[in-house]
Amino acid sequence: MAPPADLDVRTADDATRFTITLEGDLDLATVAKLRDAIAEACTSKRPEVTLDLTGLAFLDSSGIHAILELHAAATDEGRQLTVIPGPGRVQRALEVAGLSGLLPLAPARRPATR
Repeated sequence: MAPPADLDVRTADDATRFTITLEGDLDLATVAKLRDAIAEACTSKRPEVTLDLTGLAFLDSSGIHAILELHAAATDEGRQLTVIPGPGRVQRALEVAGLSGLLPLAPARRPATR
């Protein structure tokens, strides 16, 4: 039996941007943590919201739905949302769901070279 999924959600709030950083698995068992962070972002009233998916290992349909909720809330409130892309399998889940053209993705980060 696989261990239960876990998700670490970190938030940062500065003068202009509210950032939500995810690490782990975003699924039905953990999506409430993201929804709590979305509620916190909505009360912050910052003009920019960033969702960082770089640490996400897994994304299911409940996580995709929560990301759409964040997108809708930001749009309704006139805020700029930026999504920092996650690893290949996370981005593939967003593409399969038809969201790659909807979500405002930041340019992909390139690994450092020596």
